[in-house]
Amino acid sequence: MEYKRNVTVYGQSVDLDTAKLAFSEGTLSEYLETEGGWIDYYGAKLAEAERQYAEMEMEVEREEDEYDRVYSRVFSTLKTTEGGSDKLVEGQSKVEPTVVAARKKVLEIKTKSIELKYIVRLLQQHLRAWDKNHENAQNRGNTLRKELERLYKDKVTTSAYEDKMDDIIKSVDIG
Repeated sequence: MEYKRNVTVYGQSVDLDTAKLAFSEGTLSEYLETEGGWIDYYGAKLAEAERQYAEMEMEVEREEDEYDRVYSRVFSTLKTTEGGSDKLVEGQSKVEPTVVAARKKVLEIKTKSIELKYIVRLLQQHLRAWDKNHENAQNRGNTLRKELERLYKDKVTTSAYEDKMDDIIKSVDIG
């Protein structure tokens, strides 16, 4: 199953293309030679995405702190000027336009943070696929070697006997 997904990390487009994971008996060597570069690339993009996510989480905290300040200021002002029970003032504070705007900003930042966490997870899963595919490629290479050994078993043993015969002949002193 092949699919191509595109994510953005720090404004750069990153293709998560499963077609790059494909190999066959004929392309196994080339695959093994190039996979390290791809793993390095995706690892670097994962690190960048994790950094971007951490920065966004800090932004979420800052906006939540700002929301708390705005809410507290409005609550305090309403409580001292209009009075009423804490529940009444709380309800009035939550619908005050500056509090609503601050809450909306927090939700927007949290939505971006969720998207960045999703991108981090996609990159992690893509790297896991590369890791599993590496195991598959190594297993396929080992299987191919064993098959070749079985196919050419007679030639290998004949060659070994010929080498031994040459050694025996050289060791005999004629003369």
